[in-house]
Amino acid sequence: MALEEKLYQYLDRLKVRYPLVAFIVDVIEVYLDRRVSRSSAELAYYLLLSVFPMLIMVISALGWLHLDANSVISFLKTVLPAQIMDLFSDYISYVFTHQSSGLFLAGLIMSITASSAGFRSLMSISAEIYGRRTFRGVWYLLPSLIFSVLLLVMVYGSIVVVLTGNWFFNWFRTQFSMLPLPKNLRWIRLMILFGIALLVLALLYRVTAPWSHQRPPVLKGAFFISILLAAASGLFSVFISLSTRYSTVYGSLASVIILMLWLYLCGNIVNLGNVLNYVWWRRKQGLPVRFLLEKQL
Repeated sequence: MALEEKLYQYLDRLKVRYPLVAFIVDVIEVYLDRRVSRSSAELAYYLLLSVFPMLIMVISALGWLHLDANSVISFLKTVLPAQIMDLFSDYISYVFTHQSSGLFLAGLIMSITASSAGFRSLMSISAEIYGRRTFRGVWYLLPSLIFSVLLLVMVYGSIVVVLTGNWFFNWFRTQFSMLPLPKNLRWIRLMILFGIALLVLALLYRVTAPWSHQRPPVLKGAFFISILLAAASGLFSVFISLSTRYSTVYGSLASVIILMLWLYLCGNIVNLGNVLNYVWWRRKQGLPVRFLLEKQL
């Protein structure tokens, strides 16, 4: 008997004996069969295109609230790897000192265009994972534009709440003093950001999932991916800090390369959430996870 056949038989026995092993194997098989990593590279490309216009739009809007650049940079350092902030810090300071309505409008249009293209990329990989398209024709374009605008509003709102919400945190702590709330506002801000990320991912997975009588679950995948994104960002920052040769190899492009790697990592993790939701859904229905894609998508 060939070694490959023996390995498959051993793996089948493990899947029967341990349901968690069977679930992990199904996730890996779907991830590889649907070529999720390739689609994640496409998503990372559109994310890269949308990052800087989104920063222009959000920072220009924050300037109307008379916030300074240092407070925004300090906030972003809590959610982004330090190496990426090396690239963003000077950029944010420049936008704060050169604000204009034209700059805000240009950032808004470019942000919606690039982020809607990224959303359509997610819809395409969701179609490959589930085996059918969620939208067709003009309905393929309209949801991406709506969700892009909603995403920009939520990003702006979350930054405003975190940066200017001390009065709200103090009021909430006074009204609910009986609750074991953390004294450090930093943890409250992080919990709010986690809740916003969970909401965005849940909406993202819900909209891109197929529309049918039996809708696939999305909260489990969104919750797990929210935690995984936070953990991956921290581990990525540690990994890059230990790799001291990046600046030597890439020179002035080191920060850009690190940003692209981080976006590719985030794209893979977000797409992994769709795979997890799909596998959970198929197993809950008692259906085989692997199947041939429909010819007419």
